[in-house]
Amino acid sequence: MDFEVEVRERLARIEQDNRSMHRRLDNLEKLTESIHAIASEMKALRVGQDSMRETVEAMSGRIEEVESRPRKHWESVIAAILSALAAFVAGYLSRKIQ
Repeated sequence: MDFEVEVRERLARIEQDNRSMHRRLDNLEKLTESIHAIASEMKALRVGQDSMRETVEAMSGRIEEVESRPRKHWESVIAAILSALAAFVAGYLSRKIQ
């Protein structure tokens, strides 16, 4: 009789341990699924980040071009003023020499 009681108690503990292990496995499966989902989302974010980086780099080049336009315009104005001044001085000196 003692043997049967002992076997039943062991069987009950084994069944309880088995249920506990199944719950742990279920939790681990859920955790694994969550990790895979996060990894997929991170991959999508990485693709989006790479795309944004390329866009920012392209915009940076265009911004530099736009910023350089006033400088080119200013340089053209200075060149015209210097040309006019040189023409005036040349004309003045030409008149004085004659």
